Amino acid sequence: MHRLFPLLLCGCLTAQESGSLLTRADFIENWKTSKEFTLAVANDMPEKFYRFKPNPAEMNFASLMVHIADSNRFRFAQISEDKTAAPAMPKEVNKAVIVDRLRDSFDYCIGRLNTLTDEQLKKRFTVDWFERPAASGSQILLGMYVHTAHHRAQAQQQSIAEVESGPGVLFASGLIAGGAICGIVLAAIAGVLGSADALAEKAPLFRALGGVAHSNLLAFGLFAALGALLYRIGLRQQ
Repeated sequence: MHRLFPLLLCGCLTAQESGSLLTRADFIENWKTSKEFTLAVANDMPEKFYRFKPNPAEMNFASLMVHIADSNRFRFAQISEDKTAAPAMPKEVNKAVIVDRLRDSFDYCIGRLNTLTDEQLKKRFTVDWFERPAASGSQILLGMYVHTAHHRAQAQQQSIAEVESGPGVLFASGLIAGGAICGIVLAAIAGVLGSADALAEKAPLFRALGGVAHSNLLAFGLFAALGALLYRIGLRQQ
């Protein structure tokens, strides 16, 4: 999918060779909006889930945010022919560092949009896109805009996947499945014995508890303990 993505853009990007689909001011405003949306996704994800990935083949959330920042900066520097080295990644990387790198990258790109010449927009540059060895400056700009939207949506899906596959959800699902299986087994045994009361009478624990076995407080206490356990498991990092 990642290799085919730039190729899918080729048809709509060819219009940029003869003229711009948007004015420069409009495109700058679109990049400012993209900055706000992307930073919102990065800020909304709790730091403890920045290393989350839905499957081994995908980048984790932190790597995805860094990829957006660094790939945008690289391509804008390429088009504007800026030879200045990109900022090095700090040794200690956390959510704040990644969000700052993302913000700085967008600011750099938006600033470069104001300086690009018509010659740079028409010039052909070498790219590593699938089956597309070169693209014009304007094609690369639009391509990176859509590339950012693509990975931002991927990051949002990771946020949803993290919630749906968190340890609390998995544990609760196990309880539901286990409770259903136990209910079926107990119902089958009670059916063989003739009634649920007959099953209870044969259980040593039921006889040992005596009247406590019928207490609502016992049921409430077990329910509260199970809820507390589920809460603690839900707070664990994956």
